[in-house]
This record gives sequence, structure tokens and C-alpha cells, in this order.
Amino acid sequence: MTTVSGWRFRELGSTKWHASLGGEVAEIYPDLIHQREIPDPFIDDNELHVQWVADREWEYAATFTVTDISLQYHQLICEGLDTFTTIYVNDTKVATTENMFITYIIPLTPDILISGTNSLRIVFHQALLKGKQLEKEHFIGKFSNGESSRLYVRKAQYQYGWDWGPRLISCGPYKPIRYEAYNQAISDVYVSTDSITENTAEVSITVELVICKEWQCEILDPNGDTVVFSRSSAPRQSINISSPQLWWPSGSGSASLYTVIVTIPGTGISRTVKFGIRTVELIQDPLPDEDGESFYFKVNSKPIFIQGANWIPPHSSPTKVTDDTVKNLIQLAENGGQNCLRVWGGGLYASDYFLSECDRQGILVWHDFPFACGQYPAYPEFIENVTAEVVCNLKRMRNHPCLLVFAGNNEDYQIAEQFKLEWDRHNHSGDYTNTNFPARQLYEVVFPQQMAKYLPTVPYHPGSPWSGDYPTSDPLRGDLHQWNVWHGTQEPYQHWYKLGGRFVSEFGMEALPSANTLQDCITDKRQWYPQSRLVEHHNKAFGFVSRLSRYVFENLRVDCLDMASWVFATQLMQAECLGMAFKHWRRRWRHRSCGGGLVWQLNDCWPATSWSIIDFKGIPKLAYYAIKRECQPITLGSLRGDDGSNCEIWGVNMTSVSIKKANLVIQSLDINSGKVVDSKKFKVTLLPNQATELTEYKLPSDSVLVHLQLFQSSTELASSFDWPQPLKYLHFSGIKVTTKVEDGIIKLTTNKPTKAVVVSTPTHVVVDDNGFDMVPDLPKIIKAAAIKPGDKVDVTWYAP
Repeated sequence: MTTVSGWRFRELGSTKWHASLGGEVAEIYPDLIHQREIPDPFIDDNELHVQWVADREWEYAATFTVTDISLQYHQLICEGLDTFTTIYVNDTKVATTENMFITYIIPLTPDILISGTNSLRIVFHQALLKGKQLEKEHFIGKFSNGESSRLYVRKAQYQYGWDWGPRLISCGPYKPIRYEAYNQAISDVYVSTDSITENTAEVSITVELVICKEWQCEILDPNGDTVVFSRSSAPRQSINISSPQLWWPSGSGSASLYTVIVTIPGTGISRTVKFGIRTVELIQDPLPDEDGESFYFKVNSKPIFIQGANWIPPHSSPTKVTDDTVKNLIQLAENGGQNCLRVWGGGLYASDYFLSECDRQGILVWHDFPFACGQYPAYPEFIENVTAEVVCNLKRMRNHPCLLVFAGNNEDYQIAEQFKLEWDRHNHSGDYTNTNFPARQLYEVVFPQQMAKYLPTVPYHPGSPWSGDYPTSDPLRGDLHQWNVWHGTQEPYQHWYKLGGRFVSEFGMEALPSANTLQDCITDKRQWYPQSRLVEHHNKAFGFVSRLSRYVFENLRVDCLDMASWVFATQLMQAECLGMAFKHWRRRWRHRSCGGGLVWQLNDCWPATSWSIIDFKGIPKLAYYAIKRECQPITLGSLRGDDGSNCEIWGVNMTSVSIKKANLVIQSLDINSGKVVDSKKFKVTLLPNQATELTEYKLPSDSVLVHLQLFQSSTELASSFDWPQPLKYLHFSGIKVTTKVEDGIIKLTTNKPTKAVVVSTPTHVVVDDNGFDMVPDLPKIIKAAAIKPGDKVDVTWYAP
């Protein structure tokens, strides 16, 4: 087996070839930038000046070597071609492709190949033109984001432009192409968990072989010790594993991984697969004291509250996404208390590396099939194309224990509602191709059929959001995209407590990225102010000027509008908004009336102002830390009454054991002086894996800061701050925050209640908390592994 490399490219019809960036993959925008044929579209407004690239056809070429032409099977394995191509080997046409998401296996015959060096040439046709031709043959679909012709093209939809990303319709061999030659082979290995008991797990191993019939397997436990050795001539074998080490999501246990090595005896041919022993269930049952149904997940029969974020492609050009970028983003999510990432439906199928990292770090994956915000077709050729895509990717992905659920699409049912398409929610006939919402055939028939056949151990949900026979906005059933903060009715974010759902798979708030990230993409320093043309070009959200300003000015006092102040103001507002959402929705875990929340969005695909909580350069915004504080295993929460006279207080314990005879300490502080004006202490018990209502506290005044602490003996288990809202009405004066830098830590103290303390260093040292609140006589210790005495540390805070 060899992997094709050394790509070169040219515009179709040109005689001049250019060297690609190098390596095993290639893509037109990075290659044109490399050759200085176009400017970097991420800089300034260069995006507008490179749109011509999508209106051309491009050609890529490379070579591969055949060493033994006598072998029985020869093939090219094309893992990813974007998108419409014609493929030539030694100038003989061998295949065409039409789907970015399919791994195409192209058989090659001896009359095409030669011993030694063989040429490979791929013509990439215009996806934009092909989409428009298909659209003309069928119908112009309703959509939001991008353009309508994308609905006919099995290509990453976000490349057509989205409300957080640029329009860069790319092409190229964006995944590796391998040449393989063999007489016999192992083509697939699938390991599934059939059942788990207290002392035993039953797993099934399904093996697909070429020519040979007998195989053997060795299973290694997470420590590398052999626990099973077996031989079989059947395609499927059930195996019992004693004392299994289960795979658990982060926060619930160890993400234990086993290894299976399948071998064809006497040949040296083998295939190695990592797998986890775990079960997953989606629970949708009537609730005893509420209308509607639950929507939560069990892993290994244990209810798990899902807390995490939505994942979009980390770059507009997939070939620019490095393993380090993926690893670091997943690590940030896990470090931030998150246990789930939703692979959103307008991007790509999750890569093998992404899934392996989620397996390793214990991050569950909600995975949309890649359909988003549109009225997709479902004519026979399209269904055949999509079915092949789904089968290909389910087989590729199915060994990963991180997979939690597959959803049929992102917001396509909302499009049906918005444009009043023919969607009879009570029609479950299974034939929808003659309606103007024909893609139901995919979401409600094709996809569940393929899931049942290839990945029956993972739940399937027809869409996101989707509430069965009820509207997609129903908060009592299914999952919900709660956009009435920012979009919709633009509710105050203080209303999150009444804006939840059974499972909130999208909600969010915009904020600017770090000043450092913006400075790298805006070269004209005359544009360095919040309302400049280039700053606004790097925000693709509809109506962002008024909406972002509204949420900032409704909640914060803003004395100046320089860039540093605006970055801080938007990030503080976003942090307050998103932290509140998780605080209130975790409270509802007590009766399983809310099964989780996934913030929109974790990351960015280019340097921009967006809903992300980690910017394009991987720098966490303040909201990342606010969410982290609310997603700890043990937390405290509070909600002031409308009249400001009382405060409901609860605790959340996501661990598996009760917290008994803990001390709940409630202090009310005067914000200006820092004086404690009231203090209460209670003995409380927090039940396991749920929220517990603790007390209703009478406020001495509606203007005090309420500080909550939970202790067991002298150990603080949790802490929380409840400030009067909105923050813009508060007055601060005479605050002094001191810092002391030691090896790996920063110690801070303050003389008065202080809101949103931000620690920064010139070298952007990673800290474990930021944008935190402080009170007198309670030092704050920040962990920063790379910090050492003498390093410069800057501290700012909200101080209107």
C-alpha cells in the first residue's frame, strides 16, 4: 500500500503546472495562496476578491508506483474528493465522483496499469455550476445561509457561506488517496457491545474478508494484556469479556479502550481496531408531574446530563485542520467540564482522528448527518448517492464508543415550518417523495434503515430540532434550538430559567474574539475600531450590529468604545449570558425535565466575531470559563424573585454519591464597601446525580451581592455569586486587586467585591480560570503551568 503524494495543480486548459503545498492532500485555496496567485481570504476583506476560484475548473496530478502487477486486486482508495471529478490513470478514464463524503474504491485492471510509475490525473469540475444545473432540472429549494444550489451538492454546506463563516467553495483531493494491491485482505472489522452485566460483557466481532475465510483475533484490555484469543471461520463471532472495564464519558469514569487485532492466519495480514465497552440509550418517557416527555441519555444504564458545545469545522479549508488543532479544541472542551460535542450538520462527517480523540478523552459525540437549513431533494439518484454516503461513513465510524446519537439533519424541519412546506406530522406512511418536503424520505426512512443495519447500538433522531408530532419549537418534547435569546423575540438572557427545553441542542450569544486574533486579520490599523468596515466584514451574523449592541447596552455600563473595551464588554456579556443558561438548566436535572445543553458554538472556522466560546486562534473567551464554572461536578445556583425580596437556592451534584451534612454558607455583601450585611449557615444534603432544592433565602436588600459556598469539613466544594441585574446599574469604586506569581500559580486578593477579574500575560499563558468574581478575605488561586516568578501579569476587571 502506498499513499499518493507530491501533488501539482493547474487551471483546466492551462499548460502550466504549479506545485501544491506538499504532502498527501491538496486543496485549491491553500494551494493558490501558497503560489501567491490569490491573497489570504482570511485577511481584511480578501474573501471578496477570490470568489472567481469557484467559477473555474481545476486539475490535480501525481504519480504512484506499481511494484507487483501480478497481484489479483489493484485499486485506488480515494478517501475524499471535493466534489465532482473525472479521474484518469495513465490518461485512461477510470471513474467519476459526485460526493465529497464518500470513500471511492476504484478497481484498476492490468491493461491500465504498468509496472513502475503510473500517472494519476483528476479534473475537478465546478460544484457551483453542477449544483445550478441539477437545481434547474428539479426545483429551487427553500433555504437559509449560502445559496439554494448547495442543496443538490453533497459537499460541506458551510463552504457556501454561513452566518459565522466566509464563502469559499473549494475543491481538491482533500483526503489521502492510496494505491493498494493484494491477493487477500481484511476489508472491515466491527466490534459492538451486545450486553453488559455486573461481571461480564458480551461483544460481537464482525469481519469482512476478501478471498480468505478463516480469521483469528486477539483482544487486549486497556492495560495491554491479552484477555481473549479466538479463531473463527464465521463472519460474526460473540465473545465474553470477564470483569470488563467500561468506557465512560468525562466526569463519569474512565474512558477505557480495548484493542482487537484481527489476523488472517499464516499471511501476516492484520487489522487493528480500538473499541470501548459501553451501551447508550435515548430516554423519551412521560414525566410524572409535567406535560410532555423526557429527552436524556443513559450510558451503561446511568443517566448522564449532557453539557457541551456545537462543533463546526475548525477551518474553511479542511486540509488546513491539523491534528494538534483538533486535539487542543477537544482538550479545552474536556478541561472546561464538557462531556459532549455536537458535530453540526452543515460541515463534514467527523474525521477518524476527531473520533479517536473523543474516545480517548471521554467526549460523547452527537452527530448530525450533513444536511442543514434547507429543502433538500429526494429524487432516486440523489437518494442512491446519499445512501452510499451514509453506509460508507457509518461503517467507518461505528467502532467509536464516543458516538451518542445520530440526527438526520440540522434545522431542515424548521425550514419546512418557516416556508409552510407539505409536512403532515401525523403522516407516517413512509413515502414522502411526492410532497414538496421530499427529504423526509431520507430522515425518516433511509437513515433509520441504515442505522438499524450498520449501527444499531446508537440511537437515531430524525432531526435537530425535532419534536415528533409537535412543532420543532415545543419545549416539552424532543430537542430544542432555543434562539429567542439573540434571534427570535430577543429575550433578556436573565430569562433562561423559563426558556429551556427537554434538551437544548443549540443556544448562544455573540462576542468578539481576542484582540490578538482580530489584529492578525485586520492589517489596516485605520480600521481598528468596533464599527469599522473590516471589523464588520468579519462578522457574518444577520443584524449583528443592533443585536450585539442591544445585549451589551441592556446589561453593561460602557464608558468608551475603543477595541479593547468593546472586546471585554462583549465577552463579559456573553459569559454572563451562557453561564446563566447552564446554571438554570442543570437545576432541572432533578426530575430529568432537562437532559442537557449544547452551546452554539465551541470554535470558529476563520478569525471572526461569532457565537464561539473559543476563537479561531484557540484562545478561550470569557464565556468558556463561565461555562466551565457551571459545569463542575458540584455547583450551587440561585434565582432572585421578580420583586427582589427572596432568592431560591439549589445545589447540583453530578457525582454518584450523596454529599451529606455539608455546610451551606450564604453571605450578602454590600457591593460598595464589601461589608457582610447578612450571613446564614445551613446543614444540607445533595443527592447523587441530580439537583437538590436547598432553601429560599430572604434578601436583606435587592442591591446586595449574594455569595454562596458549600463546605464539607473545611474543604470548599462549590462557590457561586449572584449579582443584582442588570450589571450596568451597579457602582464600584476603590477596588484594589493584588497579584503574586509563583511557580505554576497566580494568587489574587481584592479589597472589595470585584466582578469579572481577567488575568492576562504577554505570552498568553493558559490559565485554568478567568473572568471570575472575587470578594474580600477570600484569595483566588489560578493555576497556570507555564507561569513562573518574575513573569508579567496584567489584571483588569469590570469597573464602571
